[in-house]
Amino acid sequence: MRPSGHHAPNQLDAAEAFVCKVVEDLAASLSSLLVCLGDTLGLYRSLAASGPVTPSELASASGVSEVYVRDWLLNQAASDYVSYDEQTGRYFLPPEHAAVLADQHSPHYLGQGFHAVRALVRTHPEVFDALYDPPASHLSTDSGGEPFLIPGTAAHLIGEWIPALTGVHEKLLAGATAAEVGCGVGTATIAMAKAYPDAHFWGFDAELSSIRFAERCAQAEGVASQTTFEARPPQLVANHQYALVTVLSSLFRFDDPPSIARRIRATLEPAGSLLVVEPGFADRTEDNFTPAGRLYSALSALRQWPASGHAQTVSAAYAHRVELLLAEAGFSQIRVIACTPFLRAFEARR
Repeated sequence: MRPSGHHAPNQLDAAEAFVCKVVEDLAASLSSLLVCLGDTLGLYRSLAASGPVTPSELASASGVSEVYVRDWLLNQAASDYVSYDEQTGRYFLPPEHAAVLADQHSPHYLGQGFHAVRALVRTHPEVFDALYDPPASHLSTDSGGEPFLIPGTAAHLIGEWIPALTGVHEKLLAGATAAEVGCGVGTATIAMAKAYPDAHFWGFDAELSSIRFAERCAQAEGVASQTTFEARPPQLVANHQYALVTVLSSLFRFDDPPSIARRIRATLEPAGSLLVVEPGFADRTEDNFTPAGRLYSALSALRQWPASGHAQTVSAAYAHRVELLLAEAGFSQIRVIACTPFLRAFEARR
């Protein structure tokens, strides 16, 4: 099964190229907030004063949690604001960058320039905080409460990832039961329900407002009878012996990923599959200095601030642990079904 619609190869190439541009712009927008925090917290000044440092050393020098500093440094290196020495694993601020970001007496200093972004957001809160009540025809355009989804998630899910799982496509065609954990406003759950009209899909999210919106979206899309949305934390997902459970925006964005993985395993039928999609962090630090790495490290750092010691979102430090986490949760068959610069998708079976 492939996503609906027909596109010429040159149209797809043009769309993919534009996706890359939008990812770059989005990464730059999010990273601008990290520049504000780097200036406010004195991280640039600490780097300029200390010379090459590890994340742990910068955390000690600045008094900022290492959980936060690690992703901040990765983002700044991916942004070419901070440099990274592959041989020593240390980050440093080149003198010419220090003159722009850390030295308030320099004629080139722009360290506070990005605070204009934060100031403008504060000046117009009604634009961002307004509670819209769009008509039913526009429900699917609202993204409030939706976890950040990798570009093309719904299309890849229906056209590639589900067909690549072990027997799941056939089970859903025959009317099996499936679930999405961390469903947000139900975008992917609804897409699955439309693609498999004989199956039933459960969507779970801790935010009641997201669940209520998902129910309205399902009604507008004509799949309310095929979907059930419940406000539940991921550790308390209802057990309906699913043929498929999906986690489409990282296990590591939740508190206590191991307990969630164990709970999901318990809710699968004996031959069921878990589909986990993780951001495409590479194992080597320097391989993350890409637009995608810049984007995901910015999201990780911003969602973890103020850092509590718990991983609120996936971090490069945890990316290589996905398979280990699933194995420790009791999954015996784990394989990668998709790998791109943006993501890695895993199938895990009991």
